[in-house]
Parts: sequence; structure tokens; C-alpha cells
Amino acid sequence: VHPYISEGFGEDFVPENYDMSVIDHFEQVTDKDGAVMARRLAKEEGLFCGYSAGSCFQGLLQLKDKLDENSVVVCVFHDHGSRYVGKVYNDQWMMERGFLEVKTFRDIVSGRAHNKLINVNPSHTVAEAVALMKKYDIEHIPVMNGSGPAGAISEGG
Repeated sequence: VHPYISEGFGEDFVPENYDMSVIDHFEQVTDKDGAVMARRLAKEEGLFCGYSAGSCFQGLLQLKDKLDENSVVVCVFHDHGSRYVGKVYNDQWMMERGFLEVKTFRDIVSGRAHNKLINVNPSHTVAEAVALMKKYDIEHIPVMNGSGPAGAISEGG
């Protein structure tokens, strides 16, 4: 038994319908790994699932080297992520618990320093600006002249 943040499992009671005789193995997953995996499942697989589903899948990944073609594994993703929007899917909550790296504005900007700023100048037509916005899937594009920003064109007007 160890302290946990995860909700829904590790409770201090055992339901009457719980039959431990059919369980072959329990895999321990950290709170951080379960939360991070829930977010990965949402981002990479489009599965907006709960904290315990992230832990379930993380446990499966931890076991993958012990499994073979005859192994039978059951993973139950029994809830959805809407209950965890303020927790697992909230960057601030994740950072406060050390589950996500805290990034400063400088970290974010410096990480994108290699990216080219997509912009137009006053000689470009609106059609050219719109074409660039569509190409790069952006909603706003700055208009730059020789001395700096001259304005912007936005999708919404």
C-alpha cells in the first residue's frame, strides 16, 4: 500500500463482487505515469479517457516484455476524461504535482526560435495572405514592413 493521487482505485474497501482468485498479476503504476498516459491516449489515439484508463494502459506497456503471443490481457477503460478536465487535462494541475515540466515564457519562445515567422508585407495581396494562412493552418498573419510590424490580417476580420 502506498499513497496515491489517482481517483477510483486503491480505495480502502473491497467490493463484494471482487474475486481475487481470477487475478494473475497486479502491476503498480505511478500517479504521474497514469496521468501522462491518459493525456497521451487523448492526444495520440483520440481516446478521451479517465485517469485510471491511463494507468491501465501504462501498466500494460510496463508488462509488454513479459507477454507473448499466447498472453491474454484485459484492459477496461471504464470512464471518460470529462471528469478530469480540471486535473489530468489541466496543465497547471499537472505542473503543481510535478507531472509536467514547468515552462516559462522564455522556454516556450526559445523552443520555437528555429521556426520561421510566417508573415506578409504591404505589397502582398489579401489573396496571397489567405493562401499562406490556409497553407500553414493559422488564423492570423502579421503584416511586416521594413521597420517592423505594420498590422495583421485575421481570419475573423
